[in-house]
Amino acid sequence: MSRDLAELLEPLRRTVDHGERITGIRQLTAGHSNETYLLEGLDRVLRVQPRGPALMGEYDLPGEHARYRAIRRQPVAPPVPEMYDLCTDQTVIGSAFFVMERCRGDSTDWEPPEWLTRGGAALRDRVCEQWIHAVAVTHAMDPGTFASEPVPFADRAGRWRALAADADAPDRLLRILDDLVADPPPPSGPPACVHGDAKLANFLWDEGALITVLDWEMAYVGDPLYDLGYIVALMPSTVGERGFPPFNDLPGWWNRGRILDTWENHTGRSAEHVGRYEVLAMGMVTTLFARGIQLVRRGESCDPRYVAWERSLPWFLDRMQKRAQAPIP
Repeated sequence: MSRDLAELLEPLRRTVDHGERITGIRQLTAGHSNETYLLEGLDRVLRVQPRGPALMGEYDLPGEHARYRAIRRQPVAPPVPEMYDLCTDQTVIGSAFFVMERCRGDSTDWEPPEWLTRGGAALRDRVCEQWIHAVAVTHAMDPGTFASEPVPFADRAGRWRALAADADAPDRLLRILDDLVADPPPPSGPPACVHGDAKLANFLWDEGALITVLDWEMAYVGDPLYDLGYIVALMPSTVGERGFPPFNDLPGWWNRGRILDTWENHTGRSAEHVGRYEVLAMGMVTTLFARGIQLVRRGESCDPRYVAWERSLPWFLDRMQKRAQAPIP
């Protein structure tokens, strides 16, 4: 459901610190778990809880706001934006929201930006190094940063299994998640801070320089192999195959082995059991697909992205099952 941005202008001017500077509101993104807008004049970003049924369970904007602030207090941490106002009073603009620093740069998902294709192999190598280094720095932060109890692998898998069941997911997905719950891998070491959604699209770049790391909504304390498994599980494994990102055939882009080796060198941990985390990462994505499809079928959403997921779900299920049955060394 689209928002009347003109109606938000005066409430935000009255509520937000220095709100009198706001001259207009422009939509930046409409994510699955958030909407972001540029507060023109103030030059800050408004992050708003979406209206309608949640895709991933309950939203926790206060928790995400607190995590950003806690990360910025750490002596060694990945770059994140400064946090400003937090408002949980939904009567102000109809949804909870917070205001954050505007960080200039761009992200990439399906199509590589022009600077990435123009820059050559050396630049792409530096991008991959910064990406994996930022992930490893996240894993090196004090686990107390997120002020939460560690979540074991089986509990994490159990959470996604419950969400998948609620989303009327295919039995094939439920059986694979049941196996993960029953047969968790050994930990790679003590619990650590985990981003939870460390795909390249959540990293903001300026001509190849990492500017900031975004979207900490799914962050938690657990085994950092979750982030690593998520990254390599979604990479294309053959030329022309879909994945995130889909341009790993460009010269200089790191392959799966290079990513695993670099992460091990940065963290001092072993990626031996990353395969089970790859399966869990694909289970997360497939569960979200099932939930989006459910919302469309119930008439609770007409989001075209959710409609497209009906076509993508079988591919992800096939990939997940293949990975679960034939672990990659």
